[in-house]
Amino acid sequence: MPTVNPKAPDIVVAGHLCLDINPGLGGVESPMESVLVPGTLNIIDTASVSTGGLVANTGLALVRMGLNIALIGKIGNDGFGSLVRHVFEEHGAARHLVTSSGETTSYSVNLAFPGRDRIILHCPGSNDNFLPSDIDMELVKSARLFHFGYPQLLSSFFSDGGRNLASLYRSVRNSGVITSLDTAYPDPGSAAGSVNWRQVLTAALPYVHIFVPSVEELAMMIRPQQYRDISHETGVENFADEVDFDFIDSLADEILETGVGILLIKCGTRGIYLKTRTVSLPGLPDAAAKRWSFRQLWHGAFNGPVLNATGAGDCAVAGFLTALLRDADPGTALRIASVAGWRNIRTQDTLSGIGTYNELLDDAERTDIPVIRPQLTEEWTAGDRPGEWIGPSDSPGNTIKGR
Repeated sequence: MPTVNPKAPDIVVAGHLCLDINPGLGGVESPMESVLVPGTLNIIDTASVSTGGLVANTGLALVRMGLNIALIGKIGNDGFGSLVRHVFEEHGAARHLVTSSGETTSYSVNLAFPGRDRIILHCPGSNDNFLPSDIDMELVKSARLFHFGYPQLLSSFFSDGGRNLASLYRSVRNSGVITSLDTAYPDPGSAAGSVNWRQVLTAALPYVHIFVPSVEELAMMIRPQQYRDISHETGVENFADEVDFDFIDSLADEILETGVGILLIKCGTRGIYLKTRTVSLPGLPDAAAKRWSFRQLWHGAFNGPVLNATGAGDCAVAGFLTALLRDADPGTALRIASVAGWRNIRTQDTLSGIGTYNELLDDAERTDIPVIRPQLTEEWTAGDRPGEWIGPSDSPGNTIKGR
C-alpha cells in the first residue's frame, strides 16, 4: 500500500543505517601505534553510542536543520535496533524505518585517534538485505529531492553489477524529483572491493543530478590503480591532503561527462570542491539554474580542535542540500557545508553540534573562524569571505548547452 503522508517531505533519505560505537579516544596522547598493541590495557574516556550511516548522519542532520525529512533504512529486531529506533523517535523520524525480524542491526566501532583519520570496524548486518522494495517509491515521488547512499555497503545495489542502483535512479529522476547520491569507501577485502565501480557509476550517474563523493572514494572507484599508486606514496590517510589538484580536477571532469550537473567532492581537511556543468533541477527557477551552472569553487576547511570527525562529510552534505533547497547561491551553499562539517568535528558525537539552518547561516557570516588554506594552483583567486576560492573555469551564467 502507498504511504499516506499528510505533508510531502522536502527530502527522502534512504540507504545505509547502523549503530555507531565511538570509544572516547579524544584524550589519548600516545601515538595510535603504541595503543593498538596486543596484551596492553589503555585507559580512555567515556564512549558515545549513536546512530550512524548515511540515513542517520545526513538524514538526522537535515532534520535538525529544519527541513521535513523522511528517512528509510533497515534495522534488525534486536537491542541495537531498539537503540536506533529510539534515537529516530526522539527526532520524530522513525516512521519509515524498516524492521526485519531475525536479522542483526548493522553496527560500526569507530576508532578516532586525535590527529588521525578514523579506523572503522563494521558489521553489515541487516544492510546486506536492504532491497529496492524497502524504498517506498510513492513517498519518494512526493518529495523535492531523493538522497541515497552508500551503495558500497548495500550488497543488493552492487551485486547485480549496479542494475538495481541505475534502475532506482532512473525511476526517481523520471518522476521529476531531484536525485542525489553519496558513496562510501569500498573495502578492498570485501565483495564491494572487487566490483567494477566505474561500470556501476556509468550506468547510474546519467540519472543523478547531484553527486557528493569523497576524493578517496571517487579515485578508488574510477581510477583504482592510480589511487593505489598515489596512496602508496602519500599514505592512505594523507591522500586527500597531498594528491595534486590537477588529479582531483580530472576526476571531476570525468564524472561531469556522465551527465551529473552538480559534483561536490569532499577532500577532508583540505576542504570541499564544487564543479558543475549545465544545471537543470526540477523546481529550480531558471535564474537559480544559471547561478549554479558552470561553476568552479573551493572552500577550505574551517580549523579547530577535532574531537571526532565521524560523520563530518555527511553533515557537510546535509548543509549543502539544505542550502540548495533554500535557494542559496553556490558559494553560500559551499560555505554552509563547511560550517556544518566544522560544527560536527567539535563534538564527540555526530549530531549534537549541528544547529538549525539559521544558526549555520550565522556562522557562515563570521570571519573569525580560522580556515586551512587549500593547496590550489596559482590561477585560483580568493573570494569575498575567508576560505572561499574561485577557479579559473568559473563561469556563472554560461549559456553553453550541456546535458
